[in-house]
Amino acid sequence: MIIKMISKIVAALMVVIFGSLCMVANGAAKVYCRIAGIFFNFIGICVLLAVITSQWNNVIILAIIAGAGFLSYLAVGLIMTVLESGKDFFKAVLHG
Repeated sequence: MIIKMISKIVAALMVVIFGSLCMVANGAAKVYCRIAGIFFNFIGICVLLAVITSQWNNVIILAIIAGAGFLSYLAVGLIMTVLESGKDFFKAVLHG
């Protein structure tokens, strides 16, 4: 009985913690999307200029930078998914 009550208290605290982390991550992702949009437009223009002027080393470098930006965006999505699934897990523990 006491163990079940303690587990429910811990689960409630974890739901609150994961919920607040999800809100922070969602806000950070929105800010990241705004900044990444400007960044990728700038990188696209630089790649276009590098292709026109036949600077192939710069094209490769810019492609690597753009790939790192896409990977960081995927990492943000993965972190948000893990936080949401953690929150859902503790909600399930709390309710059943």
